[in-house]
Amino acid sequence: MDEHSKSHVPEPEIRHPREVTTIATLACNGGTCPTIYRAVDGTYLVQGPSVDPAAFGIVVPAEESLVAVPEALVAQLLEVGRQAG
Repeated sequence: MDEHSKSHVPEPEIRHPREVTTIATLACNGGTCPTIYRAVDGTYLVQGPSVDPAAFGIVVPAEESLVAVPEALVAQLLEVGRQAG
């Protein structure tokens, strides 16, 4: 195959990870735990088990996910907010 017949494949976009701070997390026995992070741009990121939206009667767009957040994690987040504010 000569240079002119090769199809052009665009280079993948390189995305640099944003700096994040752990805001609230639950203690687990090893592994990862439900956690709430805050990115430097003010975006909150939530880590937790994925949930089937249909099981809760919720319609979620394809580009979004439904995540279970334990009540204890939300309480910790609210406490952090009270202390900050």
